[in-house]
Amino acid sequence: MRALSTLDVLRPTRPARPSGAALAAVVSAAVLAPVAVLVVRHRAVDPLTSQGVAAPVAYAFLLGAAVLALGWWVRRSWVAGASVGALVAWVCAAVQAPVVGTPYGYGSLSGDAGRMSALATYFATTARPSDNADPGLPVEYPPLYPMVTGRIAALTGKQAWLLLQPMQVLLMGLAVLLAFLLWQRLVPTLLAVPLSLAAFAGLAEPSKGNEVLALSVFLPLVLATFAPPPGRRPLHPLLAGLGFGLMVPLYPNFLILGLIGLGLLLVAGWFRAPDRPRYLVHAAVTVVVAAVVASWYLGPLVVGYVGGDTEVVADLFRSGALANDQFVLFLSRSTFLSLLQVAGLGAILLLWRSAWWAAPLGQLAAGILALKGLMLLRYSSGPGHSFMLLYTPYVLSTLFAAAGLLGLAEVATRAWPRVVGWTRTPRRLVVPGAVAALCGMFMAPAYMDGWSVEPHGLLDTNGVPRTSTPESLSGWAHAEYLPTGREPRVAWPTMTPGFPSRAVDAAIARAGAPAHPVVLSGDQRLFSFTWYPNWLPPRRESSNALTRWDTRFAWLRTVAGTTGSTELAARLADTPFGPVDVLVLQRGERGYRFRDLAFSEAALTGAGFTATTDLPDGWAVFVRR
Repeated sequence: MRALSTLDVLRPTRPARPSGAALAAVVSAAVLAPVAVLVVRHRAVDPLTSQGVAAPVAYAFLLGAAVLALGWWVRRSWVAGASVGALVAWVCAAVQAPVVGTPYGYGSLSGDAGRMSALATYFATTARPSDNADPGLPVEYPPLYPMVTGRIAALTGKQAWLLLQPMQVLLMGLAVLLAFLLWQRLVPTLLAVPLSLAAFAGLAEPSKGNEVLALSVFLPLVLATFAPPPGRRPLHPLLAGLGFGLMVPLYPNFLILGLIGLGLLLVAGWFRAPDRPRYLVHAAVTVVVAAVVASWYLGPLVVGYVGGDTEVVADLFRSGALANDQFVLFLSRSTFLSLLQVAGLGAILLLWRSAWWAAPLGQLAAGILALKGLMLLRYSSGPGHSFMLLYTPYVLSTLFAAAGLLGLAEVATRAWPRVVGWTRTPRRLVVPGAVAALCGMFMAPAYMDGWSVEPHGLLDTNGVPRTSTPESLSGWAHAEYLPTGREPRVAWPTMTPGFPSRAVDAAIARAGAPAHPVVLSGDQRLFSFTWYPNWLPPRRESSNALTRWDTRFAWLRTVAGTTGSTELAARLADTPFGPVDVLVLQRGERGYRFRDLAFSEAALTGAGFTATTDLPDGWAVFVRR
C-alpha cells in the first residue's frame, strides 16, 4: 500500500463545483440585497412610528409570497437558493429600516458602538494591526471588522464612522448567506434555508455583526471540516483552515469556547475514521493553515503578552446578563425557539448513534458546558474575571436550535409517507410552507425584539411617554447628537447628553498642538470621529491589557491634585507611559474631571496650558505648552 503523504490530503477527490442552489443564492443576494436597502432608504418611513415598525413586516410578506409562488410553479433546486437571496435581502432591509434617518449604526457611542467607531477611525489612518489608543502596542480586540471598515474609508474618502451602519447591514446579510453555503454542503438544500438563521436564536444584534457572522458559520464549518455526513468528503483543509483562520481576527470567542468540545470531537472522529492517518493529517493541516492565516493578529499579541506587563481588565465588566443568562441553558427569545432548543437537546441524546450530526454536536456542547463550569468558578472567586462567560448562552442556544431543526427534519423524513397518505396535501405546498414558517419563527423575534426601535411606535398616540429612554440599540442610534452638535434627521424626543467633538477638534488645532497629540479625554466619543492617541481610555473595561489601565490611573491620581500650572504641565510631559499633550475635561464641582479625579482649575488655566473653556456643557480643552 502506498504511504500516505500530505499531498494526498491536499489533493481534491473531485472538482469542487458549486451547486445550482449555491450559485442562485449568491447571485440573487448580490442583486436583491442592495435593491432592498435602497428601497428602504428611499421610502424613509420614520422608524419611531408604528408605520416604520410595520414596514419590514410588509416586505417579508411580499418577498415570501413571491418566493412561494415561484416554488409552486418551478420545481428546481435553484429556487431554494433564490429564496435564500430573498431572505438575505429581507435581513438587510430589516436591519436598515430601524436606523433610517440617522447616520449612526446600532448602539450608543458611549458603549461598544463608540469603541468600534474609534477602531475604524484609527484604521482609516493605517493598515498596521496595532492598538488605536497606543499604536506602539499590538491590537487586542479582534481587528478584522474595524480594519476592513477603516481601509474602505481610506480608499473612498468617507469618514469611517459613517460606514459602520452599512457595514452592520452587510455583515448581517452575509452571515445568513455564508451559513447557507456551508449548511447546504451537509444537509438537503431546503433544510439549509432555516439552518442559515440558527444563529439568530443566540445572537442577532447588528451592533455585533462580526460576532453574528462568526457564530453563523461556526457550527457548519466545524461539521463540514471534522464530522461531515457519511459518504461526504470533508471540507478541503486549505479552505477550512482559511475559514477558521479568518474567524480568529473576526471574532474568536466562539472558537475558543469550543476548544474542549473540538478536542472531544476530533478524538471521536479519529477512532471512527476508516483511514486514521489521513484524518489526522487533514486535521493537522487545517490547524496549521488557520494558525498561519491568523498569525498577523495573534503573533504580535502573544509576543506582547509574554514579553510585557499586562493588567487584564476587559473581562471585569459585570453585566446583568452574567447572572440572568447563566441560570438557564437556553436563551428565550420566543416560546417556539425555547421549545426548539429543548427539542434539540433531546434529539442529540436520542439520536446519538443514528444521526450523523448528533454525536458531534453533543460533544461540542459538552465541551462548552465543561468550560462554562470552569469559568463560573473563576468568576465567582477573586476579582471576578468573567473571561468569555457572557458568550456561552449565545453559542449553546445556536447549537441546540440547529440540533432542533435537524431533529425535526429526521422526524419529518420518517413520518412523511404517513402524513401524505393521511392528508393528501401536495408536497410542493407543505414543504415550502414549512420552511417559510420555520424561517419566520427565527426572523420575527430577531426583528421585533432586537432590531426595531423600542418602545414601538414611540411617536404615535399609544400612551408611551415621549421622555422615555430607548429600549433598543436602534433607538440609541437616534438619540445621539451628530459630531457638529446638531440632531439627526430622525431624532429621539429626548437626546442623550451631547459632546462637542468638532468644537474640541477645532480648539486643539487653534492651540497649536503637535501632530497626533496624545489626549486624555473624559468622553470616549472624541475618538469616534477623529483619531488621536489616547493616553488612558475613560472606560476601564475597554482597555488593552498591555495598556496597564490600573497602573496608569493610579499614577494619574497622584498628579490630579497638583495646583501649580507649570508643575502639572511638567509632570504630564514626563509620565512613565509617555507624555500627555491635551486634556479634554468637563467642569465639575471641584474642578475639571476625568472620571472621579478632579484637576485644579487654576493649574489648567495657568501658564502651563493653552485653555479653551467656553465649549458647550462645561467641556474644556487644555493643550500643554
